[in-house]
Amino acid sequence: MQSTWNGGGLTLATLIAAVLAAGCGGGDSEVTREELVAEAKALRTRAVSQVNAGPCADDSQCTGLVFGMPEPTCTQHDQHTYSKLSPGSAAAEATAAEQRSTARAAMEKTPLTPIACTAHFEAPPRHVCVAQRCEQRAGLVPG
Repeated sequence: MQSTWNGGGLTLATLIAAVLAAGCGGGDSEVTREELVAEAKALRTRAVSQVNAGPCADDSQCTGLVFGMPEPTCTQHDQHTYSKLSPGSAAAEATAAEQRSTARAAMEKTPLTPIACTAHFEAPPRHVCVAQRCEQRAGLVPG
């Protein structure tokens, strides 16, 4: 075997790829960003399916599942309003926590891309009880 990089059949690029694959666990076990995004979306859907908007008697019985953004977006908040009296609320909160973790992992693998968003503050939504159903309203605005 020759020891030169250009004539021995072993290119520098091939060597670097082999070292990176060996050193970084570059096998099939590596989860891709796309798989994490898909999993975060599936977890969001599952969490939402575990709760109901009602019943409620007052605003204190309404809250929101908070989700993470698995992809770059200008949206500041992603919440789903539900009644704390829903039988699946504890399971939904656990699923939402798993979704946020998965979304964070997806964002860590997302390459930096230019995204133009207008600079503004978006208050978190409020959750209110209307006709025994929890609804989402714009934050900081009464009524």
